Amino acid sequence: MPIYDPRSAEVYDLLHRNHSYDREVDYVRAVVAREMPQARSLLDIACGTGNHLGLLAPHFEVQGLDLSPGMLARAQAKLPQLRFHEASMADFHLGQRFDVVTCLFRSIAAVSSVEALQASLRCIAAHLNPGGVVVVEPFFTPQTFWDQDLRVSQVEADGVKVVWMYRSERRGSVGFFHNHYLIGRPQGIEHVHESHDLGLFEPEEIVHAFQAAGLSVRYDPQGMGPLGCYIGRAPLSDR
Repeated sequence: MPIYDPRSAEVYDLLHRNHSYDREVDYVRAVVAREMPQARSLLDIACGTGNHLGLLAPHFEVQGLDLSPGMLARAQAKLPQLRFHEASMADFHLGQRFDVVTCLFRSIAAVSSVEALQASLRCIAAHLNPGGVVVVEPFFTPQTFWDQDLRVSQVEADGVKVVWMYRSERRGSVGFFHNHYLIGRPQGIEHVHESHDLGLFEPEEIVHAFQAAGLSVRYDPQGMGPLGCYIGRAPLSDR
């Protein structure tokens, strides 16, 4: 599973400063209000630097989970009042359940195999209260992933300048992002390289993973972005 270098985690928020976190949180809140209006607790898996959690915290009792220590350090620094867990989304055991579990920003692709996807949904199901809600934003399929694409962006703020270039490639049902960062500060310039392998799942594979975990599921093609969203529910009676 992808783990961000602590140095790239430090500039993650700068690189994604124009991302629509508020719009995505509004979508989650609308889904929960419709599916389980009495929901109080929420776990965000692959929470990154906590940008969704910061907006969800006024409305739910929230916790975050991520595998990257650098991301969690940033999240904890921004949201010291919240509880965070360092664990894989395919293998976590928190000893508690939640009314809502989210996996946003297409982070479900962090599990690069169908087996790991199924393990993730089993972990999610085991941490849901009866009738609990799951909101998962999917990633691209093998057919829609942009193979052999090269992109670059440049941002700067507070004396830090970052050039981010990545190349994508597809090998079967796995996509790869080869990321290069030039992070410049007055005292010097760092080059950070990291590669992320990402699961490219067919819709039926995602639906089957939900169902195999004992969760009902429906696909919302509008969702919170162009790839739609999967909304799951735990059974109303405890398992």
